[in-house]
Amino acid sequence: MVSVHKQRRYALLLFVLLFLLAGFGATRLKVTQDASEAMLPTDPVTLARYADYLKRFPSDQGALVVFENLLCSEAGWQLIRKTERAFRNEPSIDRTLSLASPSSRYVVGTGDTVDLSRFADVEFTSGQARCDAAAGYAPYRNVLVSADGQAAALFIIAVGDKNANEFSDILTNIYTPLAAEATALGGRMILTGEAIISAELSRVVSQDSVLVGALLVVMLLLVFIVTRSLATTAIALVLCVFVLAFAYGFMGWVGMALTPATSLVIFLLVPLSGTFVIHAHGYASRQSRQKLIPEEARMSFFVAGLTTAVGFGCTGLTPAPDIQALAVMGVVGICASTLGVFIFVFPALYGAKNLKFAVAFAIPRWPLIHPVAGLGVLAFFLLVIGWGLSRLQIDYGPTDYLPMSNPYRADYEVAGQWFGRMNLPLMISAENVEDPAIWLKLKPLVDKLYATYPTGFQATWFYDHIAELNRAIGGKGEFPEDPDALAQLLLWFDPEDLELYMDEDRQRLLINLQIPYVGSAEYYRMKAIVYDCLLYTSPSPRD
Repeated sequence: MVSVHKQRRYALLLFVLLFLLAGFGATRLKVTQDASEAMLPTDPVTLARYADYLKRFPSDQGALVVFENLLCSEAGWQLIRKTERAFRNEPSIDRTLSLASPSSRYVVGTGDTVDLSRFADVEFTSGQARCDAAAGYAPYRNVLVSADGQAAALFIIAVGDKNANEFSDILTNIYTPLAAEATALGGRMILTGEAIISAELSRVVSQDSVLVGALLVVMLLLVFIVTRSLATTAIALVLCVFVLAFAYGFMGWVGMALTPATSLVIFLLVPLSGTFVIHAHGYASRQSRQKLIPEEARMSFFVAGLTTAVGFGCTGLTPAPDIQALAVMGVVGICASTLGVFIFVFPALYGAKNLKFAVAFAIPRWPLIHPVAGLGVLAFFLLVIGWGLSRLQIDYGPTDYLPMSNPYRADYEVAGQWFGRMNLPLMISAENVEDPAIWLKLKPLVDKLYATYPTGFQATWFYDHIAELNRAIGGKGEFPEDPDALAQLLLWFDPEDLELYMDEDRQRLLINLQIPYVGSAEYYRMKAIVYDCLLYTSPSPRD
C-alpha cells in the first residue's frame, strides 16, 4: 500500500503537470473581435444559411451614421453629401446607402411624366421641401429618414471579413472631424451600429479580464479573515491561479475565443475556488493525520462540485453559443477547482497544525424554537421569489453587456429610436423571386410584424420601391400581379439598386428587419410569426 507521504508527492506532481499543461494552453487563447457573432446558433443548418446569405449579399458587418437636424438646411445637406463621399471613398467600405447615395432612386411625377432620378439630383424649392419629400416617399420613410424628416441615416457596409476593431477605428477617424462640423451647424451626428458595438464590447472584455486580479485580492482577504492563516491564503491563491489557467488553457486548446460571457465565468470561478479552500481548511483542522483526504470531505466536495457543474451546465440549454460557452467554461472551471482541492489543497494542508476558523458561523435557533414563525418566514420568501420569477423576462443580446451610462450604448439607443436597435436579415429562397406571387404572399407577413411591433420596427425590402413606381405609371393595383409587368418595372432600376435585396440569380429575396429590441424572448416571438407565415404560404418560400 502506498504511504500517505508518497500519495502526497504524487498528487502534488500531478497538480504541477496539469498546471504547466493548462498554462501552455492559455498562451493560445484568443479574444473574439466580433462579440455579436457569439449570439448566432451554431447548428449546421443555421451556419449553412448564414454562409449562403453572406455569399449572395454584401457583408452584414456595418455601421450607421445618424444626422440630426441637418437634412432640412442647405449647409446640413451638403455636410451629409460630404460625409457620404468620405465614407464611400474608404477602401475598407464595400458600399454606403443614404439619401445622398447614387443608388437612392426617387420617383418624380406620375403618368406620362414619370422619371426615376437620384434623390441627390432632384431640385427642391427649400430644405424643408427636401425633408418633406424624403419623409413622404414610402421607400425611404423610417429607413433613410425619420417620419418627421429631422433625422437621416447613412448605412455603411464593410468589405468581407473585416475585423470589427480595425473597422471601428477607421470609421471613427473619418467621423470625428465631420461630427464637429455638424455641431457647428447646430445639428448632431451619431456613429453607431454592430461594428462599433462589437469593438466596444471587445474593449470591455479586455477591461473586465483585468479586474480578475482585483477580485482575486478581495477573495484572498476573505480567506485570510476567516482562517487567519497565511499558508491557507497562499494555497487559495495557487488554486485560483490554477483554475484560471485551467479554464483559459482549455479555451486555448480547443479553440474557444474569449467572449463577454466566458469572461464573466472567471468572476464566478474565483470566489467559488476560495470558498472551496475555506471549507477544505475546516475539514483539515478536524482530520486524523493518517489520511491525506478526510473521509467526510470526499463525498461533500464531490457533491458540491457535481451540483455546481450541473448548475453551470443547465445554462447551456439555450441555443446562443455565447451562453453555451459560458456553460462549458463553468463546468470545466468547477471541475478544475474540485480536482485541485483533492490533488493540491488537501495535500498542501496535510500535516499543518493549529488550523482553525477565526469567524464562527451559527444557525439561528429561533426557527427551531418557534417552528410556525420559521415556516411563515420561509413561505414569505418563497412567495416573493415566485413573484419575482413570474416577472422574469429573458432578454439577452450583445448590447446588454454595455450599461446605459456607456456613451456607445447611449448613441446606440438614440439611433435605435428611429432606425431600429438591431438588423435581422430574412432571406427567402424561391425558384424565381421575380414572380409577383412571392412578394404578395410576403406582404401579409410584413404587415403582421408592423402590427405586432407598432413602434420602432421597419421592414426594408424592395416592395415599396416597386409599388411606388407602379402607382406612378398608373399600373393596376398597388403591386403588379403580372410577372411581365414586374419584370418591366425592375428594368427601371440599376443593378446596384437591386443587389441589396435580390441576388443576381434571382433565387434569393432579402428583407432586412430593423427591430426595436435586442432580446431572446422577442426574437423567438418574431421567429414564430415568420415561421408560421412561411410554413402556410403557398407557394412556399424557404427562409
